[in-house]
Amino acid sequence: MKDKLKLLKDKVVKNKARAIGLIIIIVVIIAGIAGYFYHKKVVESKDPVKIEQAKEDKRLGITEDESKTKKLKKEKIISNGRVYTQNNKVIVTMVVKEGVSDQEVKKLAQEYGENLKKKYEKMPVTVMAVRDNKMVVNLTVK
Repeated sequence: MKDKLKLLKDKVVKNKARAIGLIIIIVVIIAGIAGYFYHKKVVESKDPVKIEQAKEDKRLGITEDESKTKKLKKEKIISNGRVYTQNNKVIVTMVVKEGVSDQEVKKLAQEYGENLKKKYEKMPVTVMAVRDNKMVVNLTVK
């Protein structure tokens, strides 16, 4: 009877060891697959144009305010733009869509200038807006 109990106990211990080993192997496989797809995503997201732009920004001492740039690009009258700091100045560039009045552009530029001045109190804020390759607004809030 003791022999049977001992054999049964040995089987249970072996099964536990196998189960733990199997779990470890599964975790390693899942981690490897997840790592592969993460690496693939990171490599694919490395757009050569963005990489070159980042290098140029670093060389020129430009630091982009990504949240403000995102907000700017969501404006209905803006087709592209950027908010960044360089040489202790805040610079906002706006590319305005065709058909937008100068008054609307000036209003938006003034709004961005004043809002950014609150955030960057000690820096002058320059807002430039261009439409059809012509300067529409160029204002500085000191």
